[in-house]
Amino acid sequence: MRCSLDSIYMYLNKMKIILEKRNLLVLTLLLMLGSTFGFAQKNIIKARAIYLPADNPTYSFGLGYERVITDNITVQLLYNSSQFTPGFDAETTKSQGFVPEVRYYLGKKDDLRKKLFFAVFTELYTFNKTGGMPQYNLDYSWVESNGNMTSLGVMIGKNNSLGKHFLIDIYFGFRYKFEKGINTFRRTNGELFFKDFKEAIPEARFGLNVGYLF
Repeated sequence: MRCSLDSIYMYLNKMKIILEKRNLLVLTLLLMLGSTFGFAQKNIIKARAIYLPADNPTYSFGLGYERVITDNITVQLLYNSSQFTPGFDAETTKSQGFVPEVRYYLGKKDDLRKKLFFAVFTELYTFNKTGGMPQYNLDYSWVESNGNMTSLGVMIGKNNSLGKHFLIDIYFGFRYKFEKGINTFRRTNGELFFKDFKEAIPEARFGLNVGYLF
């Protein structure tokens, strides 16, 4: 009984330390945001909503925030959620995650709503791949893939004014993405088994977002 109580006490103490660290992190972030908003308001809220109905609909939803640091430099964080099937009998990929980004705007003190920019970014996603043309072996078939994706990339783009406060940013670039996860297979007798996988893929990245500048 004594041993059990000691174990419970140690567990509760560990949880207390974790909660204290989490609260400290949240407080630090709030202080950083507070100091940021203490200056002139140079903020952009961004959103994107694209939906194409089909048996496996294609969609891309995004929400983000961009903050002006200097006349030429901004930092941005986007949350993206998407589903994409590249063609008939192709696998469907669902993904969601965050895209931290640093932008360098060309020009001096031009209106931010009309500037060209160069950016570096990384992506931190989780994904699921299913469907498509069955991939058969003599003894088993592929069922799905689940994993994480990180990437590093560069891109160029331009903000286009839609009025006093609104803009649309259009961008195009390249990334090198690294995927890691687990493939699920089914044997001919119905039994499931799993295999780890890793792969690196060069790929283009392009898109657009509508923003509100304030």
